[in-house]
Order: sequence, then structure tokens, then C-alpha cells
Amino acid sequence: MRTLRLLFSILFISSACSGFATADNFEKIREKLYEITLYHTPRPACSVDEVIAAFDPQQGLFTDLDYTNQDRALWHPGIHWRRLTELACQYRLPDSPYYNSSRIRGYILKGIDYWLHHTVECVNRWWNYMGVPYEMGKVFILMREELPQEVIASCKERMLPGVRPDAYYFHTKATGQNLLWLTTIHIYASALTDDSAGLERAYRTAAGEIVITTGEGIQPDFSFHQHDAQSYAFGYGKHFSLSAAQIVYSASGTRYALPEEKIRILSHYLLDGQQWCTRGRLLEYTAMGREISRQEEKTGDLLTACRLMREADPSRAAEYDEFIIQLETGCRPSPLVGNRYFPRIDLMVQQTPGFFFSIKGVSDRIAGTESGNRENLKGYYLSKGTQFISRHGDEYEGIFPLWDWEMLPGSLNTHSGNPLPVFKWRIGTWGNTPFVYGVSDSLSGCFAFDYHMDSVAARRGWFLGENGIVCLVSGMDFETRHPVYQTLNQCYARGAVLTDGQPLAETEVRGKYRTVWHDSITYCLPGDREAIVFSGERRNTWYSINQSMPQDTVSARLFSLALDLGHTFTNGSFHYLILPGTGPTEVSPARINSFRILCNDRNAQAVWNRTCDQLQIIAYTPCRIALPWGKRSVQFTKPALLLIKHKGTTLHVTRFDPSTDKRLTETLNLNQDLSF
Repeated sequence: MRTLRLLFSILFISSACSGFATADNFEKIREKLYEITLYHTPRPACSVDEVIAAFDPQQGLFTDLDYTNQDRALWHPGIHWRRLTELACQYRLPDSPYYNSSRIRGYILKGIDYWLHHTVECVNRWWNYMGVPYEMGKVFILMREELPQEVIASCKERMLPGVRPDAYYFHTKATGQNLLWLTTIHIYASALTDDSAGLERAYRTAAGEIVITTGEGIQPDFSFHQHDAQSYAFGYGKHFSLSAAQIVYSASGTRYALPEEKIRILSHYLLDGQQWCTRGRLLEYTAMGREISRQEEKTGDLLTACRLMREADPSRAAEYDEFIIQLETGCRPSPLVGNRYFPRIDLMVQQTPGFFFSIKGVSDRIAGTESGNRENLKGYYLSKGTQFISRHGDEYEGIFPLWDWEMLPGSLNTHSGNPLPVFKWRIGTWGNTPFVYGVSDSLSGCFAFDYHMDSVAARRGWFLGENGIVCLVSGMDFETRHPVYQTLNQCYARGAVLTDGQPLAETEVRGKYRTVWHDSITYCLPGDREAIVFSGERRNTWYSINQSMPQDTVSARLFSLALDLGHTFTNGSFHYLILPGTGPTEVSPARINSFRILCNDRNAQAVWNRTCDQLQIIAYTPCRIALPWGKRSVQFTKPALLLIKHKGTTLHVTRFDPSTDKRLTETLNLNQDLSF
């Protein structure tokens, strides 16, 4: 009998301890969610006083919002909840003038009550499934002690329309950032209502999405896909970084804590992927999708994610510190140095102490961009050879409504001045050629684009090194009604512009110049093509590229440089150089001659960078290229990209073979012909 009583006592104590442990987990997660909502979630840049002034305390609504509005991008009833979140933050922040204000508390409760009696839905289901439920979770976690439990319980079902018995659902089974939004909402709802099964499922599902995949999500090269195979590291992928970091942080110290493996994957994505595609506050813009056309601060999510992940992954704390300082101030204590090729998104970047350069193509393996919800209305040429050159990190930020979108940096296309076609989401943005490849040895690299866009065809090669960039175009064929432009850059104007060493005489000039200098960058031109140089004010509206944005006119001084290639070409070729870090005086011949073009035709393109004694080759067809050392040559039996570094009597070779999709390295003897 005593043994039986002892057994019951043990079972009772075990059950009680389990209950205390579960309760402790709930409380810890609620505390973390409270902290995340208040301090680790970027908040909108809006005037709190204006929000308060617009609130009608009798009706519980904001008088400047249209509650019948059906804007798919900025739905006004959804903005109602974003404003309630901001009011709840002001109510809880100790340094806020509205801290513990009974007036603000009344506004929040009245705003919630309005929604419960006037619920409406948006034709864009994102707002119904994610946008509004996410804000509800944040408001309820901050106001939990002020709200009757039955109000929260009654709202739980409204918060979880995307949570199905067998899946998280949005249009179809949710993936990537759409899935993390839904699991985050499920975490809020479950923590608010002590639902242990809900927490278990939400954290388990979120952890299952923090993986390396070739579907939507983090790619093997640490780029990011969303909406099919589309580069989205600084759109959906930026929100993914934040959501994943918040999920990791909210579960830490509880039985739901995510495995170390997931934290390592996130660190690789942030530091080895996203970080390499930035300069100052510049985020590689072709990875933004529709968000390139939004008038908003673009680094907040990434900055907050880094701060949270610094605590989660102390092994890489020093790297996070560097990235955090960069995103906060626009400067880094130590610059990134090297070259990275991202084959999953057809992107190559070069980082040096003096400049950042990126080149983006689009093969038949991926989509280039998307339009939708009346956003990104002029992105027709985006990603089709788009290049960004940056020394400061602010050369393009916010420039997008002012761009001539037929003259994107790096673009090669007709210039008609007519309205551009608008994509239906990503339909029509997929590439149409397989030969878009790069090869990198981690210090330098070359990138090839067998380009076909409308009626323009060309073989385009970019050769990237720490001392500059060479761009070659060959096999160029077109016959067009409107002229074809090769645009080198279109950025904010900063200071003087010199053409062949002389100050720009007018706002726009045309001429056969050898060099154009602007903002410590020299552009070396072929000299036999007419260049168009512009430096002057541009005016436009954000509404022109995103019809959810304001129609107020914005203006700024822009610089642009392009080559006018005329209306017809057969098997044409040309080249140009970009030399950052040069003064306004004529660039030295030695700097220009550090690059020697060995070949630029339909079969192959090759550049010898004498500064680092490296030969970079793109072979589009079987061919032979003479080596610049001795009387040897390299024979290509099939298409390939090759980097050959000369060191004494040896050649260090880095090769990409498109037929096998493999990068290979080997060391060979200088005194032999090479064959691949």
C-alpha cells in the first residue's frame, strides 16, 4: 500500500512539474514575443501625433483611411491594424510620451472593437491571411493584460485562416517567407491562448523551412528564391531573415529552441549571402522584386535580423558587428574583399576597399523580376544585364522613380521613349537562353551572358578584378526602328562631369569620347561610338512605378552615360572599361593598359589583367586562344569559362564547365598547351 501511495505521489509530482514547465515555457515565449514586438521589429516611419489626430474615438476608426478601399498593396483596413500596433508600442515604451496613457489605451481598445464589428476582407488575400493577423498578434501580445481573455480567444480563429489541419496554406501550400509569416502568426496566437500543440507545430514547421533547398527559400549558394526561381533576397528574402531570426530568438531557452544547425544555416545566409550583395546601405536592387518600387526604408529588417542573430550565433559575432555597423552608418570598419558568383540567381559581385560591382543576368533557369499589385510597373529590362557600381553605398537609393527605365545601368536595348510592357507577375520575365554563367576564384571572376532581348542579340562578357571591370560585347546583331543604347550607368549626380578631361558644357552632350569621368570613376569608351552624357535634374512620381505610392513630385540631379549603337548591326563588337578610384585628371595610360583584350568575337572573349597576371576567358564555342606567356595556347573542345593565374612556371586554373555544371580547379605546367 505504501508503495502504491509512493507511486501516486511520484506521478503527481511529475505531472505538476510538467505543468509548471509548460507554463514556464508559455511565459518565456510571451516575454520574448513582447520584447521582439517592442524592440526587434522595424516600425513604420509615420508621425504618431498625426495617427492620433486621425483617430475617431467614438467610432474607433481613422478618419483619413477609406475602409472600402481595395488597394492590393496598401490596403487601408490593413493600415488600420498597423496603426494600432504603433499605438500599442507607444503605450508600452517607457520613453514614449504616451507610456501608460489611458487615452491611448482607450483608442487601442476602441480600434479593436471596431474591427470585431466591421470585419472586411481584401481581394489580395495576403492581407487576410498574413498582413492583418500578424499585426493582431503584435497588438494582442502588447495589450494582453488589458484585454479580456474572451476577446483574444474570439480573435484566434481570425488570426489563423492559413493554418489548415495538414498544411500552412496561402493560394497553395505555403513556402519560403509566406510560410514563416504564417508560422509566426501561429506562434503569437498559440502563446496568447496557452496552446502547446500549436506552438509545437509552428516551431517545428518553421525549423523545417530553415534549410538549404532548390525550391523556394535559401539556395545552395546562399541566395534566395521566392515566387518560383526568382532572386528575392532583398524582398521576401529580407523578411525571411527577420522572421527566422525572431523565431529563433523567441524559442531560445525553451523546449521549442531550434537546433544549432538551423542557426548556422541562417548565419550563412545572412553573412555569406546577403552581406556580400550590399555596399553601405545599398542592397542589390535586382533581388527586390516588386519592392524596388516601394518608397520605404529598405535596410531595417536586415539590421534587426543581424542584431538578433548576433546573440544566437556568438561564433560569428565579430562578422555580425561589422555588418550591423555598415547597415547603421553606411561604413564598415573592415571592407569585404573578393568575388562571389551566385549561380542560382545568375549574379556576380566584386567587393574591394574602393568599390562594389554587381552584374545580373537571367537564364532560362530563372525569372528576372515580377510586376503585380500595380507595383514595379517599369521593370521590363530589370536583371537583363543590370550592373551597379558603387563606392559610397548611396548612388542609387531612392532613385527609382527618376530613372529612365530604358537606360538601366548595364542595359543593352532599344530606346523608344514609349511606355514599357508590364508583366503579369513573372510571366514573360524568364530568360530565353541557357548560356548565362560565371566563374570565380574568390578574388576575381568573369561572367557571360548569351543575350537575346526582343530584336537585340549579343554575347556579353564582364571581367571583374580588384582594379576595375572590362565589359566586352561581340556577335551583336540587330535591326530596329529605334536606336539601341548600351547604358554604362544611371545614378545620382555628384559633382562635376568631365568628357575627355573637359567639364561637361551642357546638361546633355553627344560625342565620340575616349573617357568620361564622374564621382571618382573613369569610364573608358571605344571612341568610335557616339556617347550620350547627361547630368541634370529629373522629376517624376513614385506613383509612376507603383500606383499604391504618392503622386507627389520628387526630383534630384542624375548622371547617365550610354553609347548610341544606332539602328542596325551585324556581328558587331565593342568594349568599355570602368575604373573606380580615379581622379578628375586624365586616367594614366598604365591604368588603362593594365587590361589587354586578347579576343572579342562571336566564338570567345578574353582579357589579360596584367596587374594580377590573370587571364580570363569565355569560350562560347570550341576555339583556341593564345596565352600571353610564352608561345603556348589553350584549346577549348566545348564551351567553358576559365581563369588562369600565372605564378612562375605554373598556371593555377579555375574552370567552369557548363556541360557538367561544375567548377574545377587545378595547377598545370606553363610549358604545355592546355586543352579543355
